[in-house]
Amino acid sequence: MGTTNEPTIFEAIAAQYDLGGPVEIRSELSGMNNTTRFVYAGTRKYVLRVYENHCDESKLRFEHGILERLQRLGLPFQTPRVLRTRGEADTFVTGPDGKLASLFYYIEGRRPDPGILKHVEGIGATSGALIEALAAVEMAEGLVGHQPYYLLQDNYPTAMDALRSIMEKPVPDRALQGLREEAEFLIGEVRSFQELIPQLSGLPHQLIHGDIVFDNALAEGDKIIGLLDFEFVTFDLRAMELAVITGELLQPGDSSVWETVQTLLSGYGNVHKLTREEAEALPALIKLRRLDVFLHFTERYVGGLDLADVLRSQLMKSAALCRWIGEHEERLRSMCRELLV
Repeated sequence: MGTTNEPTIFEAIAAQYDLGGPVEIRSELSGMNNTTRFVYAGTRKYVLRVYENHCDESKLRFEHGILERLQRLGLPFQTPRVLRTRGEADTFVTGPDGKLASLFYYIEGRRPDPGILKHVEGIGATSGALIEALAAVEMAEGLVGHQPYYLLQDNYPTAMDALRSIMEKPVPDRALQGLREEAEFLIGEVRSFQELIPQLSGLPHQLIHGDIVFDNALAEGDKIIGLLDFEFVTFDLRAMELAVITGELLQPGDSSVWETVQTLLSGYGNVHKLTREEAEALPALIKLRRLDVFLHFTERYVGGLDLADVLRSQLMKSAALCRWIGEHEERLRSMCRELLV
């Protein structure tokens, strides 16, 4: 089996699949959370994912079960199709290092551009269409995905204490120096958010993708043709789906931000409507997404999965966005009411 300067761990994973021909493994595009490699076998191309965020077989069976159900719906866009191991035994393997891994059929396309309004409108509409589809998908009994976003302190029970400990070191990592005020601000935002949980927990729940961003979508020309990376698919607030992608588009200081957000919300609202209560809550849910991201990367840093400069970037981005939302909350809420209800 041939590879391109790859360690044998990826070869061992690929060997558990019937790929029918010489195999070449390459390092190409990859996200921030998991390890990704591209597997070439004959005329076929696959995406190999090694899961770094968890080693929970139940979560993986949940994710793959949802993906297999979506394949039967005949959606107007593509979603990942998982490859079964040799003998159709399973949809994932355990690598030599004990980490879970899967192979997916490669989907042609390119990353959409948030600077192209057709792409922004399209990802909004595609997100709405996915929500409609997921509402019809039945979850396999006994399998569970991730906890809802709003259970921040359950999802990250030690992250805030760990962050404060990091910031109180006499000499923290150079990349984190000068960020104590930002860290304390975000910790305060997390604590303030707890007061909203009783209200938010009463909003409509259903299956959601949970991480629709431009890096997890594919375009062809002006059209969005695929949504990728369902690792965080779970039963959560329905409106959280839109909050995630909206938050990714908000760039404090960008003069075109309101046109971009309006285009996204219009695209989504043309396909799927929210209740008035969901629309009212959307600014808080956008902020929730950023708080979740900052806590997620805090845990990755503490666990040695990321360097300090990654955490620095996420802290600064999260603090800036939370402050911006606080300043523009009523305008966001008014736009949501107008376009989504």
